[in-house]
Amino acid sequence: MQPINTPTSPAAPPAPEAARTGLPRMAVRVGELALLLPWDGGREVMPAPAAARIPHTVAWLRGITNVRGALVPVVDLAAALGVSRAALPAYLLICGEGETALGLLIDGLPRVLEIELANRIPDRPVLTAPLDDCVDAAYQQDSRTWLDLDLPSLFESLAASIAQA
Repeated sequence: MQPINTPTSPAAPPAPEAARTGLPRMAVRVGELALLLPWDGGREVMPAPAAARIPHTVAWLRGITNVRGALVPVVDLAAALGVSRAALPAYLLICGEGETALGLLIDGLPRVLEIELANRIPDRPVLTAPLDDCVDAAYQQDSRTWLDLDLPSLFESLAASIAQA
């Protein structure tokens, strides 16, 4: 019997290169947005915990939470991207480790999605900041437009927003 992935277990690695027909990505929902992250972009998923608010900061920085003894900043990704939350349970996706760990609130559980390269949209949709500089490509698959997110660019953009606040 094979083990099943639980909310706290990491995603299974993608198939070997020879068996792939597309690009393995971690698919997440944030409001009406369908986002793609590197398949190993998040190291852990858990139900959204309470976060201790940080005074005098941007509203989308929900605060910090304790994840097994490490303090992790919690970003409400829907609020940061200017979209409404979906009617799905909120989960915290932990990206990075140690001092670079960051928790992103997402809607529902992520899943590994094999994106067909042929489904790339030649002219990606017009996006507003901060998404505009953080999306590498867009794909039409499973009746959705998936935005392939560059996490380091997103984190830099969010940090710049905090510094300007």
